[in-house]
Amino acid sequence: MWREYIHSSEQLNIMVDAMNAGSWVWNIQSRDIMVNQRWLEIIGYSKDELEPFTIDTWINLVHPEDLKISEDALNKLINHETDFYSVEVRMKHKNGSWVWILDSGKVVEWSSNGQPMIAIGTHIDINDNKELQLKYKYNEIFLKQIIENTKDIIYRMDLQGNFTYLSPAWTKNLKHPLHQVLNHSFKAFVHPEDIHMLEDFFSNIKNSSQHQELTKFRLKHLDGPWRYYQTSASPIFENGIIIGYAGIARDISDYVSINQQLQAQVKELDVFFEVSLDLLAIVDSKGFFYRINQSWVDLLGYSIEELKSRPIIEFLHEDDIKMTKSIIDNVIHKKKEIADYINRYRSIDGQYHYIEWKAIPYGEFFYVSGRDITSEVQIKKDLINQKKHYEATLMSVGDGIIVTDILGVITNINKAAEKLIGFKQKEALGKPLSSIFDIYRNKHFTKLEDIISKVVKEKKPLEIHDITLNTKFSSYMQIDDSVAPIFDDENQVTGIVIVFRDVTKELENKKKIEYLSYHDYLTDFYNRYYLEKVVNEIIDASFYPLGIISMDINDLKSVNDNYGHSKGDYIIKKAAEIIRKNIDSDYFFRIGGDEFLVFVHSKNKVLLEEIHKNIIRDISQTYSEECPLSLAYGYVYVEKTDLDIYEGIKLADSNMYENKKKYK
Repeated sequence: MWREYIHSSEQLNIMVDAMNAGSWVWNIQSRDIMVNQRWLEIIGYSKDELEPFTIDTWINLVHPEDLKISEDALNKLINHETDFYSVEVRMKHKNGSWVWILDSGKVVEWSSNGQPMIAIGTHIDINDNKELQLKYKYNEIFLKQIIENTKDIIYRMDLQGNFTYLSPAWTKNLKHPLHQVLNHSFKAFVHPEDIHMLEDFFSNIKNSSQHQELTKFRLKHLDGPWRYYQTSASPIFENGIIIGYAGIARDISDYVSINQQLQAQVKELDVFFEVSLDLLAIVDSKGFFYRINQSWVDLLGYSIEELKSRPIIEFLHEDDIKMTKSIIDNVIHKKKEIADYINRYRSIDGQYHYIEWKAIPYGEFFYVSGRDITSEVQIKKDLINQKKHYEATLMSVGDGIIVTDILGVITNINKAAEKLIGFKQKEALGKPLSSIFDIYRNKHFTKLEDIISKVVKEKKPLEIHDITLNTKFSSYMQIDDSVAPIFDDENQVTGIVIVFRDVTKELENKKKIEYLSYHDYLTDFYNRYYLEKVVNEIIDASFYPLGIISMDINDLKSVNDNYGHSKGDYIIKKAAEIIRKNIDSDYFFRIGGDEFLVFVHSKNKVLLEEIHKNIIRDISQTYSEECPLSLAYGYVYVEKTDLDIYEGIKLADSNMYENKKKYK
């Protein structure tokens, strides 16, 4: 009977050969197997290399993970549970690789007592299709992980403006549950003033059939204030007809807040530019005034238009032209700062004024602060803060994204990441992440291996803030970073996705704004604004007993009138120097032109009197016609917190004014 099936299998082989399939005949009782040439070709072996053919030959070639699948299917066939056997399994190729095949068969002869005798079947090579299927599945999982872990909101909507898809970032950023948003109009979540703008935005996409961008609009946060967003979107086509929109939205609230603060600061500087008694100007690379303030007009008598229409050197004394040209060249082309340079400017009446000035380069301009020292009328500010001339733009580049395998070897990197770290994709692929992504926290190196290990172990994203990235060119930038695992369909971590962005400028601008708002430019003491902010720290019970010291420079107006404001500024600085030298405190304030306030932790009044004596001593050693400095001094000693701090300041002021009478 086995021979008859061998003969039958030869006829079967003619048919399967036409199908380019392998065939097999299995004598279940003897465990022998007969296969055709195509069966062998699929796995790269010759007949001689595998003989004798038994069921063990099959078992040894099948992937261990697939063997049970095959055995289960065969058992169902043998036990009459199914009439046909078909499974997808991997077989070991001679070259060591695994080949996917479709193994199909059935029992064609049974014994009289119902035992299976002979089974026949085919092998079809499905390796290419299977690999393509697995690759597609991986790419689908990979894309899903990126979408779910990016901080940007990815959305789709129909032509009526109803959301048909939203990424998890919507709920993470705005707290609205997705089920309350999907299939609802975007208008319910947009600021009323911005709805018309967004309607026009989507209308433009529909009418132009092209990608569009919108730089700023507001979305409603479930629990908080309105959040600022920017978006870009493109039309979705079906059979050549637009059926909706797909887009991405990014939260720019922090940037808008910082920009608003900067704009406010710029406006303040503009006001100061116009009202300052200093000679302020912005000069272009050709030596023309680009912008000047009224002080130039008041001093020289020319109109602003006359001053801007002629080169600076035409207003100079002829003996100063050569040196001034050299100075301008150093500032513009060599980017050097110039300070304390003096030259003579001719006024409309032919008189020359000696002007001392300082110049700082910035881009194609240099910024000038000058003062007329001819009449010794100097502006109390010796340097105006530079106003940056740029229009802050929104970040047009998306977050940097780097993908690694589970060992931290880079498998993908996007264009934004290339730009941020300085490495091209071809340089980065196949390298350990640590070789191109060098990060520090609080100046200490952070091991990426530890971060990756934590994410893999806990199987959840990790956000990292306040870290420094060392780029390819040894430059440093502050970044925000999130690291998230990539899962396969069995919820096993197969890699890591890192999403990061440059926040260096945001942090720098925040520090600049904070410093400018709290300090007096002349003495580096805190200003009155900071007093209101820090008063709660001072009235903390641990700070008591407390000494409140009020001081006032005597006859400062007379010094300014008789000697000029530069002498007055010198007196103020000298007073601040003596005060700081003799008082151990973290709380020094200049609260007026000639007024100072100091809070000091004091166990008794003796210390406050001792401070007064030491200040009088140092002032007496400093006093001269060149420095006619004297200070009125008053204090109040507060043992308990039951005295209102502002009442304490009034008492200290009152005592100071009593002391001031002695100097009249």
